[in-house]
Parts: sequence; C-alpha cells; structure tokens
Amino acid sequence: MTVSPHLSAAIRVAAFIPAKAGAEDKMIAGLKDLVTVSNTQDGVLEYQLTQDVKDSTKFWMIESYKDKASLDGHMASDVFKEAGPKLAEALGGELVLNWLTPVA
Repeated sequence: MTVSPHLSAAIRVAAFIPAKAGAEDKMIAGLKDLVTVSNTQDGVLEYQLTQDVKDSTKFWMIESYKDKASLDGHMASDVFKEAGPKLAEALGGELVLNWLTPVA
C-alpha cells in the first residue's frame, strides 16, 4: 500500500469560500495565482481550490502544510495578502477556516 505524503502533514485546513451567485468565474480567476504560487512555497504540501458539485457558489481551498512555520510563511506571502482585495467583489459571505486533524 502506498501512503500519500499528505497524510504526514502537520497542519491541514479546509477553507470555505462562498461566492456570490454569478461570480463563480471571478472567484476562480481571482484564486488561480494564489493556488499556483502557493504550491511552490516551502512546506506547502497541497493547495487546491475545489468547487461544490451541487452548489457552484461554494468553494473549498484544501490546504496541507509541513508545519506551522510553513503556514505562517504562506499567510505572510505577498500573493496571499493580495488575494483578499481581488476576491472582495466575488465573495458572497464569510470565509471560514476549518482546522483538521486525521483521526483514522
């Protein structure tokens, strides 16, 4: 059995990002650079934008980090700081960070 390297992540986050109805394409466009750059940052094991199959206004950013220093570095990066203003127009509610831990 092959074990995914993501299973060894010290920190996992599922960020819920709601879009306004009709602004889904703007949301995706606004997050593309963030996803691309984040996946090249030290200690970022996974950074993937996903969209709900049944409700296209619901997005989830699935994130895995090697350690807290990696998460802190990501959140301090220019591309992360610049993402907020880019998304303001498309954001349809509160962004919610869900901190996860493997249990089985």
